[in-house]
Amino acid sequence: MSFKPGLYRHYSGNLYQAWGVGRHSERLEEMIIYQHLDGNCRLWGRPRTMFEGSVIIDGKEKPRFEYMGPTFSEPPKLR
Repeated sequence: MSFKPGLYRHYSGNLYQAWGVGRHSERLEEMIIYQHLDGNCRLWGRPRTMFEGSVIIDGKEKPRFEYMGPTFSEPPKLR
């Protein structure tokens, strides 16, 4: 299954820009590279299985990150 880069909403309500799939440098595990859109714009990596997984909230299963649609056309420049 291919990964769709774009805007995602975490189940807690925060917004993130997911850029794509990378790999852990030692375990070679697939990681989603994403950016918190909170003003600090920190970059994060999370195992793909966890990013695409679900959580139980108030007895209901929800996606951990819900795809909201495409956004930015290119990644930000890193300092």
